Amino acid sequence: MRESFQNDLDWLVQRTEESLGLVRDAVERTVEAIVERDAALADEIIAGDDQIDAIYQTIHSEMLGVIARQAPVASDLRLLTGLGYMAIHIERMGDGCVNIAKLVKLAGTQVYPTDLTTRIATMGKDLITMIDQAGRAFRERNVELALDLVRLDDAVDEGNRRVFNIAVGPQLPAEIRQWAGYMLLIGRAMERIGDHAVDLGEQIAFIVTGEFREFTDASHEDSLEQLAEVHQAVTQLRRV
Repeated sequence: MRESFQNDLDWLVQRTEESLGLVRDAVERTVEAIVERDAALADEIIAGDDQIDAIYQTIHSEMLGVIARQAPVASDLRLLTGLGYMAIHIERMGDGCVNIAKLVKLAGTQVYPTDLTTRIATMGKDLITMIDQAGRAFRERNVELALDLVRLDDAVDEGNRRVFNIAVGPQLPAEIRQWAGYMLLIGRAMERIGDHAVDLGEQIAFIVTGEFREFTDASHEDSLEQLAEVHQAVTQLRRV
């Protein structure tokens, strides 16, 4: 019975890592579609989201089945519920790529004299770095790496602000304002993908420590410090 349970857990972990890899690929292809103004690639991104959705549905269904069959407790239950929430955020990251791909098609193929595309491409690279780090944090059960996603997300947020300021700035020629509006929406969608990556970090920290804290909860500025203290306590207990 225990071996079967462990196999179920391992399978769910593998599916979670697989879905995160698919989202990383989707973000990378999305950036390419933006830079190249590639409508055909945008269509591929939209169609490819079905695979991410299917894994999400499978993870949730199997997670509930394992809980019903095995009645897990303690760290196993934390892992299962954490995987369920991670699946939600990964699926929404995939949806973000779909939304961006649709905006790429609306924006058209015209090249305009502005650095909006370059700034958005930089945001995309930052997102890929976040996803890679989230994956590593999950594999290693590393709370420090999970917490550090907040710092990486700051760069994405700053990129979004810069895109916004350029898109609505008075120096932008009137004839490209509609296109700039699409870029503004793309920047916002990318910023949300970054937020979901931070949410993944929160779930990873919960899996490890058993303590859930919002990393960027402005109403509780000490939340990060408290989580770090919990993690240090857990680490010390493991060494005993």
